[in-house]
Amino acid sequence: MTTIDPTIDPTIDAGDSTSAAPPSVQPEGGPDAFMRRLLRLPSLEEWQVTSTQRENERSKRTAAERAFSTSMMISAVRCLLTYIVLPWILPIVGVARGVSAQIGIPISVVAIVFNLLSIRRLWAANHRWRWQCTVIGSGIIVLLVILIVQDVQSLMG
Repeated sequence: MTTIDPTIDPTIDAGDSTSAAPPSVQPEGGPDAFMRRLLRLPSLEEWQVTSTQRENERSKRTAAERAFSTSMMISAVRCLLTYIVLPWILPIVGVARGVSAQIGIPISVVAIVFNLLSIRRLWAANHRWRWQCTVIGSGIIVLLVILIVQDVQSLMG
């Protein structure tokens, strides 16, 4: 494995606080290695930052952050529809009585897919907040699965 040290390689900016990885890439093991295998991503030994790859890593990190924001927005829209629009606002005007489950299930599935994709992108970019975002995204996925089960139960009577 190649260790990247900013004191040896002048193309690495040690003061870059927004870098996807710390200035020196440490050997990977334990939970990080498990998550990379689970998400079918290369190990850190295969993930090396060179001066030509630096910009590519920044764009990956930006795409990962954008994907995470998008997945959070889809989950938020699903919650707004499920808890405010469908049960309260639409019945007040006499529209959409009893259709929240039919709308909620597909939106939940889309939200789960986007959450999984955003988690994978954060890990692919070796984002510094990948663990925190994985916990948040996984919690939202669990809640969405619970909502899908409740929606299926309400459809079945």
